[in-house]
Amino acid sequence: YTHPRVGKETLVIPPSAYEERRERMKKRISKVVEYMDGERICRSHLLLSYFGEKHTADCGCCDVCLSKNDSGLSNRDFNAIRDGLLKNLSGQQPLPVKTLTDSLLFPADKSITAIRFLVEHDERFYLRDGVIGVIG
Repeated sequence: YTHPRVGKETLVIPPSAYEERRERMKKRISKVVEYMDGERICRSHLLLSYFGEKHTADCGCCDVCLSKNDSGLSNRDFNAIRDGLLKNLSGQQPLPVKTLTDSLLFPADKSITAIRFLVEHDERFYLRDGVIGVIG
């Protein structure tokens, strides 16, 4: 209110402003497409991370969390078991499978299913003589 308004016939917006707006819109659209097409990451997790939240847990009630992944477990259970294994094994010596399954908050059969799947499909995990470890 303290400055006079510029008339629309004399207003000039530089091309760099258009390019900046265009790039921001591209990022927004790509995030919407990621949300719509995503089959591996929890929808609530995607939304919260878009708005700047960090360290969010899977909700457990969206279509992604309730769907089953290739291991036969729900995505939420599988991700929680994998994260628990990584937490327990990072920076430590390999541990017996029994010790790990007892430390996780899931039934032993679910934990063993996830461990088998991870050992077969995730190069970070290895299993030797009933002892599981993480590379790196």
